[in-house]
Amino acid sequence: MKTKLTTCEKRAESFCRSLIQNAGGTVQIEWKRSQMWGHNPVILHRGEKCCNVGGCGYDKQSTALADVLRFLFPIGSAPYNEVWATGGCGESATMRTLAKHGWTMRKVANSSTFDGYELTLDVMKPEARELAVA
Repeated sequence: MKTKLTTCEKRAESFCRSLIQNAGGTVQIEWKRSQMWGHNPVILHRGEKCCNVGGCGYDKQSTALADVLRFLFPIGSAPYNEVWATGGCGESATMRTLAKHGWTMRKVANSSTFDGYELTLDVMKPEARELAVA
């Protein structure tokens, strides 16, 4: 297992820490044009990249969401690995996995250059409370 986080992973971890502290928040995906890969999803936190997904042949949107939102859980934990595994499987897979672990994610905005999601922590679920404190 990798022990050192990249700069983008550190930003994603900071972003998720703020989501936990506020029991939710907004995740915004900006679609940036790439000459080679078409449009790539970029998630920003405080104006800095948490992730930028390129390539083709898989669901880039769910990969971006999973790359960032896995940090809602302790690194290496089962929920962390489950969320990370939904990358490339579609946003509904990521939503279902987050719901299983106490988070509700719903799409609130959609356009050709932007997608927005609202995340809410279900503080009544015991597992969600424990993970939010960890």
